[in-house]
Amino acid sequence: MRVLKAQAKGALACGASSLALMTARETRKYVLITNASDVVIWLGFGVDAVIGQGIGIPAGGAYEIEDPNMWAGVINAIATTGTGKVAAYQEFY
Repeated sequence: MRVLKAQAKGALACGASSLALMTARETRKYVLITNASDVVIWLGFGVDAVIGQGIGIPAGGAYEIEDPNMWAGVINAIATTGTGKVAAYQEFY
C-alpha cells in the first residue's frame, strides 16, 4: 500500500504560447485542472500545447486524471485567445 506523501496546487495565467502547467512526476496519483477563464484552454501531454489540438477545457470547465490512466509526463497549456486562468492540483506519492 502506498501512502500519499504530498500534494501541490497553484494558479497560472497562460496566453498565446505553450507553458508548462505541471512538470513530469513519476509518482503522480491524481490531477485536477480547472479553467477559471472565459476562453478554452488546450492541454498538451509531453508536447507543446497547440490551439485546437489535444484536450480542450471549456470556459469554467475542468479536466481530471486518475489511476489507472495517470499521465506522469509534463502537462502544457495554452489559451485560445487573450489570457487564460488555470488552476492545477496534483497528488503524488
